[in-house]
Amino acid sequence: MESLLKEAGNAKHFLYDDVAPGFHIVYRNETVRVPMPPHMHNAVEFYLNLTDLPNVLLGDRLQFVPAGSLILFPSYCIHRTIRHIGETYERYVMFIHTEWFQKLMTTDAESYGYMCNAAAPVVIPLDARQLSCLKEQFSALFFASGHAPLKRLSVFFSLMHSIDQMMHEPFPLRQQDRVSVPQQRVNAIISYLHEHLCEDITIADLSDTFFLDADYIARIFRKYTNTTIRRYIALKRITQAGSLLKAGWPATEASRMVGYQDYSLFYRNFHNIMGVSPTEFISSI
Repeated sequence: MESLLKEAGNAKHFLYDDVAPGFHIVYRNETVRVPMPPHMHNAVEFYLNLTDLPNVLLGDRLQFVPAGSLILFPSYCIHRTIRHIGETYERYVMFIHTEWFQKLMTTDAESYGYMCNAAAPVVIPLDARQLSCLKEQFSALFFASGHAPLKRLSVFFSLMHSIDQMMHEPFPLRQQDRVSVPQQRVNAIISYLHEHLCEDITIADLSDTFFLDADYIARIFRKYTNTTIRRYIALKRITQAGSLLKAGWPATEASRMVGYQDYSLFYRNFHNIMGVSPTEFISSI
């Protein structure tokens, strides 16, 4: 069976096919050969992290995520987990087609709103018992791929029940003490870009705002995000445009609201990043 995740051209947006069942799980324990750029999915991603991750991009911030954590990337949340080439990372990753899951949960969909809020990714530090339980359940679902559909669904919902309980219980706050000074600066730049997303921001503007050399800003941003500031702005603008289209705004209005004065440029960027045109995206909603 082909992977349910496919890369759209040269863009780093991964599309989730609308097939049954609407979830897919992978296990990886491998050495990184190619750097991972910032990207997003039209699916929610649960990432059971089994290796220290020193430089995770979670929407609008970089942070250290220790081994033994569960990361939730809601659908259309910009993120990136792995950076260091030549290092080995172990993880389970489960993707869930958001619309498929919401259809199943029609009577109680609001309780699972955390799966759709792109602005609110979550990191849950796990204690030894929780980690052991989730590893066992992720592994069971991974090895259930060849089983009958009802058996696989029962394992899936058992895992989702465990995750949902954790999402609705208090958990320790994220530890930020292992974020370096350059990472803190990149976080500040990302926050500034989000606040001024519709403006025509240049490296020179950022240099004046943060009292840092322009070349230094460009270098640390690329080092810690594996993308350029210009590409990150385009990714963030298109992500917001997608939310506006889902809310019912016409494509021309959505393009202006996220800072595009040239609709043809918006169209090209939208198609490159989303893998479909704005019209096709609206039709799929």
